[in-house]
Amino acid sequence: MSSSRDRGSNQAEFPIKSSTMSPTSLCPTCIACLSHHQGLQTLENSPGSLMFFHHFQSQTLQDSATANCPICRPLWLQLEPLQSKIPYKASDKQPLTFLLLQPPESFGVERSYELAAYLNDEATTVDGMEHGSVLIFLLQDRRDLEKHYSSTNTSTSTGSREAWETALRWLQKCNSEHSECFVPEEPSWYPTRLLDIGSNASDPVKVVTTADFQPKGGYVTLSHRWGDAAIVKLTKSSAPNLRSGIPLSTLPLSFQQAAEVARRLQKQHIWIDSLCIFQDEDDKSDWLREAALMDKVYSNTFLNIAATRAEDSSQGLFVFRDPDYELKQIEIPCSTTLTDSREPGPAQDFIMSNILFLEHELMGAPLNRRGWVLQERLLSPRVLHFGSGQLFWECRRGVLCERFPDSLPDFMARLTSTKFKSFDMANRKSNKPGMMISEVPQGKNSDLVIFHLWSNVVRAYSETQLTFKSDKAIALSGIAKVMRNTFKDEYVAGLWRRCLEAQLLWSVDGTRQADFRPSTRSFPYRAPTWSWLSVDGKINPGRCLRDGLCAEVLELDLKYRNEDTTGLIVDGSLKLKGRLRRLQVQTLFVPVEEGVNVDMPGMWMLTVGGTDLESSREGLKPWERIAIVLELDIPHVDFHESNRLQELFIMSMGGPWGTSDDPFTNGDVSPWHDMLLLKCVDKKDGVFHRFGLAKLNTEDKPDVWSLVQAYDADEAELPCATYDAETHSHTIILK
Repeated sequence: MSSSRDRGSNQAEFPIKSSTMSPTSLCPTCIACLSHHQGLQTLENSPGSLMFFHHFQSQTLQDSATANCPICRPLWLQLEPLQSKIPYKASDKQPLTFLLLQPPESFGVERSYELAAYLNDEATTVDGMEHGSVLIFLLQDRRDLEKHYSSTNTSTSTGSREAWETALRWLQKCNSEHSECFVPEEPSWYPTRLLDIGSNASDPVKVVTTADFQPKGGYVTLSHRWGDAAIVKLTKSSAPNLRSGIPLSTLPLSFQQAAEVARRLQKQHIWIDSLCIFQDEDDKSDWLREAALMDKVYSNTFLNIAATRAEDSSQGLFVFRDPDYELKQIEIPCSTTLTDSREPGPAQDFIMSNILFLEHELMGAPLNRRGWVLQERLLSPRVLHFGSGQLFWECRRGVLCERFPDSLPDFMARLTSTKFKSFDMANRKSNKPGMMISEVPQGKNSDLVIFHLWSNVVRAYSETQLTFKSDKAIALSGIAKVMRNTFKDEYVAGLWRRCLEAQLLWSVDGTRQADFRPSTRSFPYRAPTWSWLSVDGKINPGRCLRDGLCAEVLELDLKYRNEDTTGLIVDGSLKLKGRLRRLQVQTLFVPVEEGVNVDMPGMWMLTVGGTDLESSREGLKPWERIAIVLELDIPHVDFHESNRLQELFIMSMGGPWGTSDDPFTNGDVSPWHDMLLLKCVDKKDGVFHRFGLAKLNTEDKPDVWSLVQAYDADEAELPCATYDAETHSHTIILK
């Protein structure tokens, strides 16, 4: 699978060479903009804000980034992946733009300014998504940040003794003060196999089976990206050599350096997926068995070592860095006012912080974009991340880094998920604190709270990527097992049985994946169409409610690859009872002049029971009459053939939604009524596939709501498993 207290401070320095770095300072273009207002533009609608044109050419931006300009460098790192898609070239009409304005109240800071960098051009639309705001900095008064900067580290490597001493302080404090992160020195459970690395760098490393001997002192784990690099794997053919021992130097650099970290902790055993699970393509029995144990592997690790910045295992853990850029306060001069003659006011010194620092450096790092790694991060009590320029510490108490070794600035804690490992249930609107699974209160709201935790997991997981799409279900199974024990409910292909009807109402955000590619449905088979596991896309999870439902799941049937009911699915169906109505879906055409209609791609007209679902209210423009919002699972160009074959249907599921008991909606009630979009694949037996979700705002379009509730004269003839004339309901098989 693709992740796949200080007792050693007297050991030698990590084996990494020193490096000379250039000093950190603003480039001439940034100084000209911020101190002298070069390129100042008029902002008629934003009094008190300032706008400047910045770099006009990608090459000059890249040159400033290479020179370590603290503004241009992170800007370039954000723009570089888009260079092939955004035509950012030399042009006086396409510059980068700075906006200097007062930050919103949600930042929770005073005496500060927001510095936003934008691509000032229509070409910022890539794959249908806006890429306008590239990066946001916060300029703060020194007095508001001094307490957070206690780093005196001047080392030029994340493998240095100074970096290691910082990591040890984090570990010691976590071990002694964080009861929620506690791992016994001698765990009660060990993985099936471990890698014995010996006590010296010259010792051979060998794969050992824990059933054959009693390991002592616990173990550490490694999270890494396999990538395209050649990698040593445990197979039937390589097993004899790996059991007898091989030189550490024959392993990938990330493995070698992870072994060095383990030795510094005086841990002799490390678990690495590729070396502790048989990887034979023609025999997946061991892989399936071990994959079902991932919750135990990571829950019992003393420390999870993460090669967070590395694209593959050949790149190692340790990197050179410029400590002035990565670790120190970045002080910049900036004029925030204009005189009456529109000259820049006196410049002030501000401390500049990248607001999205954690999002870019940790959450969006190469390793953390991988699907398998989500459960490794969540289930490990603590993780030491080796990032692109510094170390990050992540435990159930929160996140720290070498730049902020003792505490994060308040604004960063407010704007970023800094308690990821506790599923960060902070309600930022009401400033409610985070909550861990173990802290969920018991009572009538406990299901809602746990479900919100699960929803956060689903959203995060759906934004990751998998090398093998078939791993979608099993790469989440470890977290599912932990949640199942807490939820006390049956896990059903990414959903939960107790509120399964409302759980079916998930949707795909914009029919796209996290990397902006269109969403896709899995092939070969991975999960039934009613499960979000069947789709590669950004998922908005369903609900956890029983009130307001008008459909019912009568039976459920899931078949798995083995005995693990959170793992690989080979077949699945459910019997769903509700009101079925015939549906046609057509692209919306809007009249622009007499006899001329223009189609509106992505906007659909729904016809149910022969009646168009559009509002009859006066004064509405043609596109405003559309009452139904379609959230398709995957993009569709048209539905002509399905309309001709009369194979599309709609089933009302329920709504409006909401409850005054829900602590995360503040008692708000959603006016939306949700309906499943269905395609009949077997009219004789009443078998259907899901292809999306339809939503109707019953408050905004009450006249359309009456159309949805109407009865059809031919409803008894619709394809289904059974029909109940008394309740006008159909039982269908949804696969």
